[in-house]
Amino acid sequence: MPKSVSGTGARILVRCALAFGTPLLLGTYALFPGRVLLPYVALVPWILLYTDDRPPEASAWWFPPAAFLTWVLQYTALSRFGWFAGPAMASVMFVTWLPFPFVMRSVHRRFRWPRAFSAPLVWVGLEWFRLTFTLAHFDLYAIGYSQARIGPLVQIADLTGVYGVSFLVAMGNGLVADLVTAWRDRRAGLPDPMRRTRLKREAWIVAVAFAAALAYGAFRLGTIEEREGPRLAVVQPNIEHSTRNTVGVHLSEVLFTNERVPPGVADLIVWPENAILDNVRRPGIYLPDLARLAKDKGALMLVGGMGKVASDPGRTTNTAFLIDGSGAVLGEASKRLLFPWSEQIPADDALRRFAPPLWRLQRAIVRLAWGFVPTGVPGPGVTLLSLPWQGSTLPFGVLICVENVYPPAASGQALRGARFLVTITSEKTIGGPVQEQLLRISMLRAIENRIAFVRCGNSGISAFIDARGVTRKVLRGDHGGTIFDTGVLVDRVPLTSGGPTLYARSRDAFGRGCFGFAVVLALTAALRPQRRLPVAGLVAAALAAQGCAGPPVPGRDPRAAPAALAEGRDRLAKGDAKGAIAPLAAACADPAPCREAIPLISSALQATRRFEDGDEFFAALAKAHPEIAGPALVERGLFLDRLAELRDAEAVTAEAARLDPRPDTWTALGTLRMRMDEPDAALQAYGEALELAPSDPQVRYLHGRALWLAGRNDEATRELTALVAEHPDDGAAWAVLGRLRDAAGGGAPAQDAYRRAIAGDPENVEARLMLARDAISRGQPDEAKRWLAEIWAINTRAEGRTGSPAAAR
Repeated sequence: MPKSVSGTGARILVRCALAFGTPLLLGTYALFPGRVLLPYVALVPWILLYTDDRPPEASAWWFPPAAFLTWVLQYTALSRFGWFAGPAMASVMFVTWLPFPFVMRSVHRRFRWPRAFSAPLVWVGLEWFRLTFTLAHFDLYAIGYSQARIGPLVQIADLTGVYGVSFLVAMGNGLVADLVTAWRDRRAGLPDPMRRTRLKREAWIVAVAFAAALAYGAFRLGTIEEREGPRLAVVQPNIEHSTRNTVGVHLSEVLFTNERVPPGVADLIVWPENAILDNVRRPGIYLPDLARLAKDKGALMLVGGMGKVASDPGRTTNTAFLIDGSGAVLGEASKRLLFPWSEQIPADDALRRFAPPLWRLQRAIVRLAWGFVPTGVPGPGVTLLSLPWQGSTLPFGVLICVENVYPPAASGQALRGARFLVTITSEKTIGGPVQEQLLRISMLRAIENRIAFVRCGNSGISAFIDARGVTRKVLRGDHGGTIFDTGVLVDRVPLTSGGPTLYARSRDAFGRGCFGFAVVLALTAALRPQRRLPVAGLVAAALAAQGCAGPPVPGRDPRAAPAALAEGRDRLAKGDAKGAIAPLAAACADPAPCREAIPLISSALQATRRFEDGDEFFAALAKAHPEIAGPALVERGLFLDRLAELRDAEAVTAEAARLDPRPDTWTALGTLRMRMDEPDAALQAYGEALELAPSDPQVRYLHGRALWLAGRNDEATRELTALVAEHPDDGAAWAVLGRLRDAAGGGAPAQDAYRRAIAGDPENVEARLMLARDAISRGQPDEAKRWLAEIWAINTRAEGRTGSPAAAR
């Protein structure tokens, strides 16, 4: 083999090893965060690859797949949601990594500084860039977080933020890279009489930087003054949060808190994020239990739940609610940084308008990963809550889930006067290494702002962190574990005084400065046009292979419509919902067979979860055949409802009721209006349905329930009493009668109504909740647990899986 060919092959192998060495090292740290020295060499392969002075220079094409792999390996926990979840997210998230080789190479080539100085400048500047401009600021792995448990070293974060710690770690990488380069050149016989002197000088400077950081850390650790603040009880239920079983989850947490938090031990009881994966203000369901807990325990409740958006009632907020013993919501703080794809779909409106195939593809992938399309909207701004304490109020901030990953989210609350921070989170499925990383991030946030940080996780890690970044208490559960275990941790929050830190006031000045300086140096070095990184095609290629068809369209051949209807009905009967869609759509070439096809194609589109296509198909159908627009618009309203477009669904269903006034259409309209918190308008719709079907028990029940929710209890009682007299097995009506009897004094009549509700409707969850609530009030927790077991069994059957309260907890 010719020597030049052999040399080329060896060079390719070496560069491949360097390109993918850093992803493997960073991924190893992500899986094994206890290896805190690993980050000091993790960047060395990339630094060597892109600062190699020997021709030919390494191609920039090495970096996109390496950066992509880095992201995937750091977030391997996403595979729990499907093998595709990590790569799909990485295809968007890795983009902010891409400037590194260009900036690193330009700065090195132009200025020839020791790598221990140029590498940290470039790395930290681009680390700030990633944390700031990555979608939703989602970047858990600033390299400085790895040192969070080395207390003296990380205290500089109150001056520089995490970026100062990252700078030190990157300096270590740069020094190692220079040592490797010197060893390589010496072996190659390249003379450099000043090499040893330069390396010694460089090593001394790095050592001095570390010594200065450690000295500052020792000084700060000895000078921070704290006093004992309010007592918090952090509840870690380790329970699966489920939209289907919100009542069972809530009751489990109520019983757990009732048993494990003694009266008077806390000023504030904290439940995790998504403790109530439902509208917290849902009438009569959650607030009464929270009020009783707050009153009995002598503490306010801080509870993660869902809020409704008044301007767009189909949308929700991820919110922390502060609730007192009367059930009043004293304050609420909504999450501002929504997790992409699970809480909010990025660029959803823009893709729908300009790239419908990509819009459908993104939504299909999201449904495949999470099982739903999120409806979240961000909170309005920085909001502090107030905790009554020692005759005054103590302002504190709340961060939800991964909001604490973005440093300004915490420092913004500190600047507003927060005396301590609380993070509520629900991380049951992501695993221990990521939870340890998130704990370390919380430790840095405490140092950066010099205020205590309390972490409440559904499955851990729950802890109290003081202003030094020290975990003074970590919840160890009933089986001794810090994750995937149950328990309650009670401690006082240490309070500091002295106002916002230099870091908080600087608004990321150190990270911004590194970025700005690195960019200026790179631009200065750009004496010739640089080749652009050809990565846009990578994202486009990942999305181009989507194969997403558009929505079905009504057929155009009326003569073929009857046969198409028969084919579609046959396919649907055989369980081939996907294959039934096209012939059923073809049947809509003629209004007569189409009228029969409408419920069938609606069922097929729902079974295949093509909700966006259902909206578009039935809109087109109503336009194509005005004579059947009524039933078509009813189905369109259903799909708009599934897409959380409640206002549009209400308008479309109202038009359907006008065109084709049927009882079921009016009741659908009334139900939509009830969900939009418009009881008077709902009563009008239910009234129309009642006129058309005065003896229909379902219509009568819905009308009576609406009267109750509108506060017209006497009318509701009369209507529902008459209904159960004629239909004594109407469990839903009995459940509402129980609520009405509770409002009138409760006691045996209410309990009798709830038991009749269960007899008439064996799957009635709400009646069981009310009976469990009564048992708790009578001091009968075992009876309440029996009702809870029945609620879990009902929802287990509904979800088609096995489980129990004990297993879930």
